[in-house]
Amino acid sequence: MDGRLRLYPNPTAQRLRERLARLHRCRPDNIIVGNGSDELLAMAVRAFVDPTVGQPYRLSGPGKKPIRRSSKSVVQFFTPSYSLYPVLADIHGAARNAVPLRSDFTIPSLAELQRARRWDFRAALSLVTTPNAPSGRGYSTAQLEELCRAQKGVVVLDEAYVDFARENALAVALKYPHVLVARTFSKAYSLCFQRVGYFVGHPDLIAALHKIRDSYNVNGLGQVAAMATLDDLPRYRANFRRIVATANTSAASWRSSASGSSRAKPISSLSARPGSLRRAGCKSCATAGSSSAGSVTRLSATTFGSPSARRKKPPCWSTPPRQFLAQSEVPQLR
Repeated sequence: MDGRLRLYPNPTAQRLRERLARLHRCRPDNIIVGNGSDELLAMAVRAFVDPTVGQPYRLSGPGKKPIRRSSKSVVQFFTPSYSLYPVLADIHGAARNAVPLRSDFTIPSLAELQRARRWDFRAALSLVTTPNAPSGRGYSTAQLEELCRAQKGVVVLDEAYVDFARENALAVALKYPHVLVARTFSKAYSLCFQRVGYFVGHPDLIAALHKIRDSYNVNGLGQVAAMATLDDLPRYRANFRRIVATANTSAASWRSSASGSSRAKPISSLSARPGSLRRAGCKSCATAGSSSAGSVTRLSATTFGSPSARRKKPPCWSTPPRQFLAQSEVPQLR
């Protein structure tokens, strides 16, 4: 048995932070590692948001300004997006501000948000999933940066699925002192079981999170597994490309079958169309075939091939099902 198993792990995951800093061309004090990015999201709520009691955050009426006790108590996010956000706000006793995405799951423009007066530009914490889940829609770095510039509070850009997207917003987090980027080893790297995620951002934000971090919050085996993953990036990146290519083929095949046209245009990445990829674990969507971590299983024709089957598509699909991204038996965790 390895003698290291009887020792406590490094409390700050220092070697992993140093390795991530080299990868992202920043410093270790720009990074904090957590027990999955879920832990870090919960820590961000605790560190940057004041709890509130009394009337919940609500709108005074159509087109009117929100009624709130204080923006310092607001956790806001777009909807639909990651279902953990409102849970974290409720646990902390914070006010929630859920603002709808457009009908095509894109983020409203800055002008639209200002006109609608529902988005709080002074909210203590704004959470933006990019690429979004469950829609699969990605957002341009330019649009995200514009939104971040307008925000007065802390912004977390949650990039759990960024390895399948065309763009990432890491440079935004390293440019602005109030922006954090969340990453995880659970999705593209298939290390859900080990529970390793991290934030990248300004050293002052990272230091604030360290103050409320549990001691030894990332287990030693998880740190070792993440380090081994980073030592084998070329293989993982090749696998990302295979997953995207398989997703393109599956999406084009489904749309061609559904429309009766052989000229269906395939998507080019996770961020290309809403609902293009879906997390594994939905019993209603279970299909025969491989469900190993990191693989994509094409939906069989018998599952959604007939008109009656398509009318009975499972509720977890916001748009007609295209393919199945099998990465975790516990898809709600990051």
